[in-house]
Amino acid sequence: MTLAPQSDPLEEAPRPSVELVVVGGPHRKVDDDTIQLAIRLVDLMAVGEPLDAWKAERRRGPGGRPQCFSMRTLLVATVTCALSDQPLHLSRVCDVMFRQMNPKWRQVLGIPDPPATGDELGWDAAYANVRTRFHDL
Repeated sequence: MTLAPQSDPLEEAPRPSVELVVVGGPHRKVDDDTIQLAIRLVDLMAVGEPLDAWKAERRRGPGGRPQCFSMRTLLVATVTCALSDQPLHLSRVCDVMFRQMNPKWRQVLGIPDPPATGDELGWDAAYANVRTRFHDL
């Protein structure tokens, strides 16, 4: 007795159309109100000075590369990520600091100028600075 081949119901079912919608992308601009709120929240936490004091206490000597921005700045960028409903990845924190904030806020927070658009080594260095500061936490 031979069995007749059966059709696969998954192959016969109509395929639903799928539409990919990207909301906000990583290079969107963060509005001033969000950054101001993040600054206020970080300042209310009052953790910047104790963190800097603990780091100085832990330091073994005068060596090492000088920091490009403060711990407070890193915390403001991280809180800005959370307030603007972005993933809390260090790459996104870096993006907030160097691409999403306008130059006025970068100056207020002591963030250096971002690398040029095609400067991959510069962007790698900017991310490495963010990662190093985060590990200092």
